[in-house]
Amino acid sequence: MEDVNRNSVNVLTLGALGKNVSDDTLFIQQAVTKAANYMVQSNQVGGTVYYTGNGTVRFPTGIYGISSTITVPYGVNLDMTNAIFVAIPSNKTLDGFNMTGNTFRNNIIGGTFVGFKTALTFSTNNRNTSRLLLDGISVHNCNIGIDMTSFSSSRSTNLTIKNFQSISTNQFLKTYCDMTHLTDGWIEHTGYNGASIYNQGFLKADNIIFVPSPTQAGARPRWIDNYNVNDIQPGERGVSISHCRFGGESGSCPVIFNYATADLEIIRGYSASIINIENSIIFSSGSSNGESAAIVLFAIPNRISIKNCSGISNLTNGMITCDSTFNSRNVPNSRLISIFLDSTNKGATTFPLMDDDLHRFLMTDDTPFNAFRQTFKDGKFYKRYRAVSTDNITAKVTFKLVSPTSLANGMEQRDHGFSFFASISSSISGNFGYKSQSLYLVTLTGGHDGTSIKKRLSYTLLASHGGGVSFGTHATISSVHWGSDYTGNKDADVSSTEENVTITFNGGSNSNITILPLFGIDNYS
Repeated sequence: MEDVNRNSVNVLTLGALGKNVSDDTLFIQQAVTKAANYMVQSNQVGGTVYYTGNGTVRFPTGIYGISSTITVPYGVNLDMTNAIFVAIPSNKTLDGFNMTGNTFRNNIIGGTFVGFKTALTFSTNNRNTSRLLLDGISVHNCNIGIDMTSFSSSRSTNLTIKNFQSISTNQFLKTYCDMTHLTDGWIEHTGYNGASIYNQGFLKADNIIFVPSPTQAGARPRWIDNYNVNDIQPGERGVSISHCRFGGESGSCPVIFNYATADLEIIRGYSASIINIENSIIFSSGSSNGESAAIVLFAIPNRISIKNCSGISNLTNGMITCDSTFNSRNVPNSRLISIFLDSTNKGATTFPLMDDDLHRFLMTDDTPFNAFRQTFKDGKFYKRYRAVSTDNITAKVTFKLVSPTSLANGMEQRDHGFSFFASISSSISGNFGYKSQSLYLVTLTGGHDGTSIKKRLSYTLLASHGGGVSFGTHATISSVHWGSDYTGNKDADVSSTEENVTITFNGGSNSNITILPLFGIDNYS
């Protein structure tokens, strides 16, 4: 049988059967080696490698058995339309096609892969026009579908995967490319302890249905793991999702586990990490392990945006939550970190929007002044403290303030300072009368006394409404002080990032103070 296509090799002409009755490995390897010798394009035009190319291996309709890994030479294209490749044995111990170090400007059309450890493996050493197109790929019952291994030597790679499906496969894709585009696909999660997609670059996903299976015992399934580039470099990474459906069936799971950190060194050029989800259906509830959230943070990126999405309900941990290993309170306030959720994400009131401490980064669709809005409108920041009476006329409350450390020199004071309103309500004496209420501004500022940085507490009365029987009693602060020192206002050394602040005021055990933060007091308990 002769192939009428010039510069291509038909595997059947070399002896392959494609009838699932024999091992076709030898003939397939011979075909791809032969195709590497065909020069489809010439680098004599323009004198650069941008014009080089090799031949195509064509696989007519059939079922091909593979018993050892096929090594694909540099620049060879594979036309696998309607071809099925079955591992021998098909128990996920054998890698299928390997193009490690050889990926350049390759196209793989079609191909269904069954029972492989890794169906397709790629990497490149080319810094020029590395581009890879996978069109019509299907993976069934594999451990990994497509592994781009590491592209650390050449991240200038564009990967496009379209018209694909992944069935009963633990991880469909591991990508390290600069740009990866997934479009028009169907991915099933097996419920294993991992993600269907591992991303260490920039990933765009659109028009994909993500279908979950019940969660396996002890597993934490999720759809996408998003990492820093090489785990250390800032920028060059992120996820952008549109027109996708996540879950809905039993065993739904979070959309993203994020491990990528924010780049806060604007002097370096500011290469932001982002997560963007829009125009999608997000079902993240129903996970058998109780992890119900759209995004789980192991680190916070520069930008999180979720807008114009639906299907959001019963997220017990909210739209965004932090993993137990990640303390978001250690992340400094920065204008280079922001979270945007439009009003469509606030339709359900049965679950929190996000972890309390994350609200300080929240931007909204109706105002950019997130701190003020979250303090006074959404009520996520304010905290009410019940007084502990010390005698019949004074009461006190104590809360723990978590503030950043700073170097002991006069130039490093920018992180020292907070301010909050203290709304004080005194108790009523006897069976009648009126509560008195006062509003104070409490501030902390940083300074240097010549030997070390100090922190100073102060308070100012803004307004007071008298109470009691004759409106003659006022709720007044008598002192704001550090820890167990009740002598009144005083300076404190920068000796610890966690210190108790106590407010003493007149009132009985039914008195209380509501803390409404203005600046720098995002972390308190």
